[in-house]
Amino acid sequence: MSTTLSISRRNHLPLGRLLVGGVAGLIVTTLASLALIRYKMNQFKVATLKSGNHEPVLFKPIEGEDAQDIVIILGWGGSTKRQLSRIVEFYSKQLKMDVILFIQPMVEPTNHLRKFTDFVRNNIKLESRQQVVLHIFSQNGASTLGYLLGDLFAPTRSEETERFRSLFESKVQKVIFDSCPVEVEGSIHKSLRGGTRAMTAILLGRAQYHQPVLSTILYGILWFTHLMNPEMEKERRQRIRSIRRHLRPELVSILFLYSTKDELIPSNLVENFIDSAKKQGFKTESLRFEDSAHIVHFKDHPEEYGSKVEKFIERDQQ
Repeated sequence: MSTTLSISRRNHLPLGRLLVGGVAGLIVTTLASLALIRYKMNQFKVATLKSGNHEPVLFKPIEGEDAQDIVIILGWGGSTKRQLSRIVEFYSKQLKMDVILFIQPMVEPTNHLRKFTDFVRNNIKLESRQQVVLHIFSQNGASTLGYLLGDLFAPTRSEETERFRSLFESKVQKVIFDSCPVEVEGSIHKSLRGGTRAMTAILLGRAQYHQPVLSTILYGILWFTHLMNPEMEKERRQRIRSIRRHLRPELVSILFLYSTKDELIPSNLVENFIDSAKKQGFKTESLRFEDSAHIVHFKDHPEEYGSKVEKFIERDQQ
């Protein structure tokens, strides 16, 4: 019997060591990956808050004069003013419109959003405008628009704010959505998965929405954040819903620019939003591209995109 036990131990000892070594290696790799991702996210946070990309800016084609129309451009998550310079030039130089540009940061957005709403109130000068156009990029831009509308339509505001809201409501006649919006319903998993895909691409600096280690850890971070503050996701969803609730169907026309090749915001989800907007009474137009990726439709199809936007803005001007 003692011989049998001795043989058994000799056979199982290497396997036990192998398992222990494997587990230890997995723990070390995970901890190293967590440290690297934390370092990259801190780098991203510092760079984001220091870049100046998230301060709202007013561009005027003629210095010192207000154009008849003004467009508010809301950028996608992780975008920069340089990346949005072509669409700014299209509006300011080609269409001769004043432009307000704002990009909601992916980290610590609240203070920047408050600055943005104050900036809009102080710089838009609604009395002299014929119309206000909203040009929205991706879910980050849609979330920003939802925040702006929610802030303007919040109860118990001052008489001055009520007057601005009434003017703003009457002047917003055209809204353009590029690669959005999507109303996320049901499981929190869908929302966290979408956030994970977006953050993966931002941290990698390219249109890659999944990387096994990075995406898994990011999902875990977002899930933990949700557990600590479940109201955050409710607020995010509420912002998207507030878009159709606060815009007036009898006044507002909406143009949707999207693509069947979009790997981040599937075209069928945008089409679901289009159907909902139509049922609510909004006038809608759409241009669906077949070969351009997420938020690069203007880059890949500048003439078709620009022509569609220009005709849409000029149509039915009061």
